[in-house]
Amino acid sequence: MRLRSVCSEAWRDLTSGAARALLWAACLIGLSGVLVAADLSVIAGLQQDAAAFQAGAANLRDMLAEGLVDGAACDRLTVSDSVAAAGAIKPGPPIRLLAAPDTPVGSFDVTPGFGPVLGLGQPVGVGVWIDSGLAETMGLAVGDRLASDRGELEIAGVFAWPSDGRDARLSFSVLAPQTPLEPYDECWAKAWPVVDDNDILLRATALVGDDSKRPPLIDQVNKNFGSELDAHALFTSRPTRWAVWVAGLVGVGLGFAFIRRRRLELASSLHCGQRLVDQLLSLSGQTSAWALPALLVTEVAAGVLIRVWAMADPGAVWSTVAGLPVWAGSGAWLGAMAAAGLTREKHLFRYFKTR
Repeated sequence: MRLRSVCSEAWRDLTSGAARALLWAACLIGLSGVLVAADLSVIAGLQQDAAAFQAGAANLRDMLAEGLVDGAACDRLTVSDSVAAAGAIKPGPPIRLLAAPDTPVGSFDVTPGFGPVLGLGQPVGVGVWIDSGLAETMGLAVGDRLASDRGELEIAGVFAWPSDGRDARLSFSVLAPQTPLEPYDECWAKAWPVVDDNDILLRATALVGDDSKRPPLIDQVNKNFGSELDAHALFTSRPTRWAVWVAGLVGVGLGFAFIRRRRLELASSLHCGQRLVDQLLSLSGQTSAWALPALLVTEVAAGVLIRVWAMADPGAVWSTVAGLPVWAGSGAWLGAMAAAGLTREKHLFRYFKTR
């Protein structure tokens, strides 16, 4: 048969309904779509856990070495790719507010690098940073002045420090950025993902001091979210990581069933003189006619789900699940070709009896 005749036959099978292309496309979309949605759901859950871990300051590590922390060295920890923000801190004398003189609030001296640790970025201007709870209570905002026993303190930044299990010392406190010349008591480092080597970097900021002093202690700022969260290990070991292989097997099964149900028709065509290569070309076109649209629809649906669920790093997430519909569509074509290759003219009468 000429290629034009092969294409014409495939077109007639599709348009007449003999191939039931819409039914098989719907099956492939439904099954592969369920697998895509399941994998995206698990990934979204992992992202939420990671976001909660970071929002709760569980990815903050605190090294305590009273009077032995080099503030400048602590700020410079960000030169390491594994540290997102770092800064030093030490307690200062309580501050009495003129609006509430009987209730002193805590104060701390911090290095400029402590701003990004609190999520402030690099605050512009000279002044103090105050907790959002204190700011709300006093009705203050950035640019306002806080009347205290130290005079009028200009507010250069407001940071959030909720009571969710994290170190409570910074709640309702005032932080005063200082030039990191004198030693500090603590060095805080924020990292994601959290790596063990960061503890070595933290210890490197401790000055050599008197042997009678306690050795540096390193701990989490908030332990309520667990001691660690290995997001990469959780991702690579997620139960839906096998979904891509399941999608391939599902595609193979659908493609095989698509051809297998027509084995009597196909064996009859071979008996009437149709060449096997022409039959395979026709069936390849018919399978592609429903497998490819199903693949594209599932890919689009995956992109829509990623946007609707507002997943972090959508490009990386989409590339993770994008292979699943491809495997399903490829499996459908392979299954169809396998079933076609196993259809034999000599089995025509057996197919007829078992129709």
